[in-house]
Amino acid sequence: MLEAKLAVYTDIDWTMMGPGEDLDGVCQAVEMLYANKVPVVLVTAKSIWEIVALAPRICIPDNRLVAVAESGGAVYASPGLLSSPDGLVNINGISLEYVRLGKPIDSFISKVIELADKVKCDSLTRLSRADPQEAAKITLLPPASARLAAIREYLEVLWSPRQECLDALKDLLEASGFYVHRSARLLHVGVHRGKLGALMRLEEEPWLRYSESIGLGDSEADRDYLEHVDYPVVVPRPGLRLKLMRSDYIISPYPAPKGWVYSVRDLTLRLL
Repeated sequence: MLEAKLAVYTDIDWTMMGPGEDLDGVCQAVEMLYANKVPVVLVTAKSIWEIVALAPRICIPDNRLVAVAESGGAVYASPGLLSSPDGLVNINGISLEYVRLGKPIDSFISKVIELADKVKCDSLTRLSRADPQEAAKITLLPPASARLAAIREYLEVLWSPRQECLDALKDLLEASGFYVHRSARLLHVGVHRGKLGALMRLEEEPWLRYSESIGLGDSEADRDYLEHVDYPVVVPRPGLRLKLMRSDYIISPYPAPKGWVYSVRDLTLRLL
């Protein structure tokens, strides 16, 4: 990959992908970006298994996949794009190099359960241990996508019918130094530096080091890297619009996927 002058960092759910896994127009926009030598870096809580399954649908070139998976637990890329990978992994027939940034779930889950017991949150379901039916219930994804969502190493996703216990557990986990993100229904837990920490590791790569960056996101999980990029874009979603601390961010006029397509086309044409 040649040195990029401009790069797009993007969340997926509710930013690029709309309800019902709607990706209308995204493939064509991604093709336009790569035709203009603008790489797309996926920055998501999704597992690498989900990302690999999604990549053909959004027209990421076979040898140009770059992703921050599990909210910063690891960086994955097509071979040759990482200068110092920790290893090589095969994901559904696709070879990817990776840099491990988080601790494995098994190394910290006992502490999470211990803290859950303190707030009497004893009805937790762990996505990484869920069967396909449970995974679909937790994620609200179609069964095939939910099965891939459950294959994860660094970011545990917790659900409980008692949502108030997730709020209490979030506070204890944050006080204990965990990475935590509370979505509308779920609690994400890891031991790493989040999406921004992973992007800063990626920006050490020669082909990204001197590029300007467009960042797109929709939620608090995206705040850290949206505050960091050169051109932040908030994609609104029903009932939620992230507000950044900086004053120069852009609010897309549409939700996903239309807002993502509109914003990347508009900014890319203006900046190149």
